[in-house]
Amino acid sequence: MEDLNQGLLSVLECMHCRQYMLPPIVSCENGHHVCNDCRAFLATCLVCYRPYLNIRNSLLENLARTSVFPCDKQPYGCKEIVPMDGVMDHQRTCPYSNYTRCPYAVLPTQICTWQGPLTDVRCHIHKYHEINICDVGGKFVSNLPHLRQNRGLSHQVIFTLNELFFCLWEMVEHDFCFSVFYIGPNFKARYFKYNLTVCTTLGQEAYSRNCCRIRNLDERNDCSRVSDYVMIPFSRIRRVLHLSERNQLQYSVDIFNASVVRVQ
Repeated sequence: MEDLNQGLLSVLECMHCRQYMLPPIVSCENGHHVCNDCRAFLATCLVCYRPYLNIRNSLLENLARTSVFPCDKQPYGCKEIVPMDGVMDHQRTCPYSNYTRCPYAVLPTQICTWQGPLTDVRCHIHKYHEINICDVGGKFVSNLPHLRQNRGLSHQVIFTLNELFFCLWEMVEHDFCFSVFYIGPNFKARYFKYNLTVCTTLGQEAYSRNCCRIRNLDERNDCSRVSDYVMIPFSRIRRVLHLSERNQLQYSVDIFNASVVRVQ
């Protein structure tokens, strides 16, 4: 019976984020399915590039209703298995919900096996990685180094809204790629979004995008998905680069709780 349920769960994996899908579940024209969270951020299917249909996949939804799901904190020690209707309640009450891994474990250049409660992660980062965490009350602004292709991943840990976030950016071929990950309980990541602006040190804007998605750090593995990133063609950045002092650029990240109405 356990093997049967595991086989059913593999069918219920989202083709994008690899998390288990819960209703509503939709598919593209060729039958590739995604979870509701990913569907909100995808214009076309990442497999065949065909549009998604606004028709719910009743077969997969019925399968989800009859399956039982392991806790998403299983890697940290939770052994609970719950039916579909109890997944969200368990995520909020799981004793391991505040456990996480070191954010630097996702970097290909570092090996860190630390995992533990969120209350200890800041101390771990400062002590073992000798990294200062930036405490910001709102928008975070930082200089970008000289952008070169294949420079590798750069990173910054930010503490804002009483939460921890991990920013990653790099040059990939002809694109500048930027992403923000949430460090905390998996279900809370969907509450947060960020606005990104890249500009010169004198304020000339090269690019901006609002309401970008923030994923949970536990959803990222060493082989990052392109769709996790905001991708900016370097040609757009080059247009204003010569206007900046010493060819330096800045990025600003404004992280906010999307479930709360913001006062402008």
